[in-house]
Amino acid sequence: ITHVFTVDVAFDERLDALKTLMEHARVVVIDHHPVYNKLSSERLLLLKPQLLWNDKDPAAYASSKLVYDLVRHVADVSDLAWVACIGIIGDCAGDRWKQFLEGVFKRYGLVYRKDLFATDIGKVAALISNVGSYDVRMMDDCFSVLYRARLPFDVFVPTLCAVDKLVGHEIKKYLRRF
Repeated sequence: ITHVFTVDVAFDERLDALKTLMEHARVVVIDHHPVYNKLSSERLLLLKPQLLWNDKDPAAYASSKLVYDLVRHVADVSDLAWVACIGIIGDCAGDRWKQFLEGVFKRYGLVYRKDLFATDIGKVAALISNVGSYDVRMMDDCFSVLYRARLPFDVFVPTLCAVDKLVGHEIKKYLRRF
């Protein structure tokens, strides 16, 4: 391994781990969290919205959208815009990216709703979150499914849906108690 890419993890906050990693590989950190440490090294590329564009609200610049925006300058990834939308909705950054979201929804013939989690792509975001909450080891399954998916509906495979349903029932059970 010569390069390690991390996304949506504030590795600049974990200096010991980052330095250890940099001893073995070049590291690219793509993240939208605050800058915790300004680091300079030929073995590190730190990409955060506030470092790239003087962004006033980097937390609302979902890492999935940041990756999409960076990669689209070097490759045609327009068919993956819906994947960026999953992260935008999951990070509750829909207000900032409303125009982008509306364009993607229109392109795929999806219904845009004010409650983004009630949309098809929002349901994918919730499914991924629920699966990760249930068993973080299943995130490999989520990655594999997303990697093969060509449309948002392709993510709704039986194994992930079963876990999503189980977690959803548990959430509803606890909400009824309040």
